[in-house]
Amino acid sequence: MSALRTAALWAAVTGALVAQAPINDTCSGFAPVVGGVNPSAPGGVSGQTYSNLNATDSAPGLFPSCVTIHADVFFTYIAFRSGPVTVKTCTPPGFAAGTLNDTVVAVYLNANCPAGGVAPIACNDDGFGCTGLFSVKAMVTFGASAGQTYMIRVGSASVPSFGTFYLTIDEPAVASNNTCGGAVALPLGVTGPLDMIGGGLQGAVGCPDFFSAANKWYSYTTDAATTPRELTVNVQGDAGANRLAIYSGPCGSLVPLECGTTSVSAPVAPSTTYWIRVGRSIESFITEFEFDLALTLVESPTHDECAAAFPIGDGVHPTNPAEAVYCDNFGATDSAGYGLCSGSLGTSDVWFSYLATTSGKVRVATTTPPGKAAATLTDTVVFVYGACGGPTLACNDDSGSPTSFYLSELEFDALQGATYFIRVADFGATRNEGTFWLTIEPKFRLELSSPSGPGSFRLRDEFGAPFHAVFNVLTLQAGSYPYGPFFGIEPTLTEITLQLAYGQAPFIVVLDGAGAYQADFAGLPPLTVYGVAIAFDGAGSVAGVSKPAVTTIN
Repeated sequence: MSALRTAALWAAVTGALVAQAPINDTCSGFAPVVGGVNPSAPGGVSGQTYSNLNATDSAPGLFPSCVTIHADVFFTYIAFRSGPVTVKTCTPPGFAAGTLNDTVVAVYLNANCPAGGVAPIACNDDGFGCTGLFSVKAMVTFGASAGQTYMIRVGSASVPSFGTFYLTIDEPAVASNNTCGGAVALPLGVTGPLDMIGGGLQGAVGCPDFFSAANKWYSYTTDAATTPRELTVNVQGDAGANRLAIYSGPCGSLVPLECGTTSVSAPVAPSTTYWIRVGRSIESFITEFEFDLALTLVESPTHDECAAAFPIGDGVHPTNPAEAVYCDNFGATDSAGYGLCSGSLGTSDVWFSYLATTSGKVRVATTTPPGKAAATLTDTVVFVYGACGGPTLACNDDSGSPTSFYLSELEFDALQGATYFIRVADFGATRNEGTFWLTIEPKFRLELSSPSGPGSFRLRDEFGAPFHAVFNVLTLQAGSYPYGPFFGIEPTLTEITLQLAYGQAPFIVVLDGAGAYQADFAGLPPLTVYGVAIAFDGAGSVAGVSKPAVTTIN
């Protein structure tokens, strides 16, 4: 609707006096106004005015005001920018004066006509500012929120009097960062106070909740020397800012990476600019406000991808949690191209490489080891691969443990000397981050010791069970049997099997029920004992063999 047409509809042109009340005599018949001099905004035209001729008084108490208003008329204004808005009935400089001299202006939130009394958010009878001195013309200033509709009531302050007037709306200046192209660069850390003054309306830009909300734009550029990271943006301070988004790409074709409310996170890459959009939902009645923005950049761990897997050995890791830095997935991204486990692709994953010390079953677990405090990543999924990009050899979601059900535990068949890749991930799509324990435990592990001092000898397989045996090589001196095949060399499964089959081993012992064998060698010279734990299946075939252990008996 043009400004001229608006003026005509509401009998606003000077001299166009009519016998009937103006259309905007009541709240429901409001006339729309915009920024600038109304009617004929934004510049206005001298002599084109509004009129309250024949307007009636609104029912007492229906629209409370700072003073009694007579012969009132109504207007609506939609704020297209957030910040201080001034409404005044002053005659613009150089314009022919209006005839309604003693005015009152009251501003109410939204254009809905209330059923009962609703107090104005701003109201003025006699104000300063029209001429720089005290004036009977009214002027009010209020904090507007972009996208919000306001009802403006103008009338006579004394006994009912009629006349013509201009209605000027002074809006806040457009903020330089009102669009992506004017985004203000931010550093890491907390920046503030920032404000929404001059922030205007924009479309959704890939985030539906942003439609018709006030906006301010900021940017952050990653440097060239870092690995991919995750950028987190938090709004702090006033709750007026309740929409956040991170975008990539050029301003003309933005790609939303994450849309949210007061906190968003998105994976980022080196040497790239990212755009941060701060806004307020259209449903919120909060007006101008200040806020702080906190930017945090988490560097992806070095073992974020399979190609850079962290080497790890047998045992419980970390061995010293206070010093360990690798048993967590903070800042980890999602590895692509791998299959599901119990319906999960695994998110925020980290990688480990494991050189098998035994042939046979190897246990991998994120369950809490006995005597250890629980870690913070509470729902894991673990995968094992024979090569980066290869098929899944084993995976587990829930261990079934009554104390750590949602943590993971699995076994896979390992070949001594082969390298395997272990992937630990969060189970869900929420990409939880935290710490975790990682246990790598071969099923066949041999320990040799001298429990009673010199001349004593103990063999112990921690997984002692039926069909476990120990093959021992006694080396007295170089050149004597079987020095060559075994001295410092890990025997192969074939070699051990042949030795057992032909009875060529110096001796063979079967572990007891606790998985142990102990003997004393009194008066023997120093000798070196090599041993391996061998597991047999129910048919008597070799099922697995440990890495040789070694000890010297003095």
